[in-house]
Amino acid sequence: MRRTLLIILILIFSATVCFSQKDSTAGNSRFSVSLGPALLPIRSMNLGVSTGAEFRFSEKLSLFTELSFFPGPKNNSDSTGMHKKYLRIKPELRYYLPAGANRPKMYVALQYSHASRSFDNERGGYYFLKNRTDSVNNYDRAHIKSPVQTIAGQLGVLFRAADILSIDYFMGFGFRWVNTTYSEAENLHLTSYSPIKGAFHFNGAYQYEGLRTGVHFTMGIRLICRIGKAQDR
Repeated sequence: MRRTLLIILILIFSATVCFSQKDSTAGNSRFSVSLGPALLPIRSMNLGVSTGAEFRFSEKLSLFTELSFFPGPKNNSDSTGMHKKYLRIKPELRYYLPAGANRPKMYVALQYSHASRSFDNERGGYYFLKNRTDSVNNYDRAHIKSPVQTIAGQLGVLFRAADILSIDYFMGFGFRWVNTTYSEAENLHLTSYSPIKGAFHFNGAYQYEGLRTGVHFTMGIRLICRIGKAQDR
């Protein structure tokens, strides 16, 4: 209930900001706000909310910063993900490509992100030791802290939906670093590990203790609202 109420309040606030600016005569818009859904990996994929703001230094160059958070529910029914927390900040430097009037605006961007995430596994599980894949630590309960950092190049397209509203589609590619620590483990014991054969199974990045580097992909959609006079930029 609280999650639903929070999402509704965010939507109402964003819409109020947008439409209150409809008759503004402040000139060309240099500031925009955004709202969109986010898939957040906390033990498993969870639906979250992303809000952002963009400031234009010039017609072609801007700084966009997005904040993503997890409104809940905080606990999984199977007790594998309890007291879940997630907060991500994602700044990106954008360069807008030349485009004709009434055509979609395209941009390229360099993006960095930092996400803090943690949860408790009260059902029990295992994690791999540093630099080893033949043995694991089993536990009955543990607190997992697994922050993620990424850097990526990105391509986006803005489609104008109304006077001051646009839809932003984006995708990108880069690298990520996940640094996982386990604490408060109960009944911790070392056992050998044999991969599951004949099954479609992947271990999560949080199941590897220490720092891991991997490939990172980005993809999503946002609703963009320009604050200021509604003009093509």
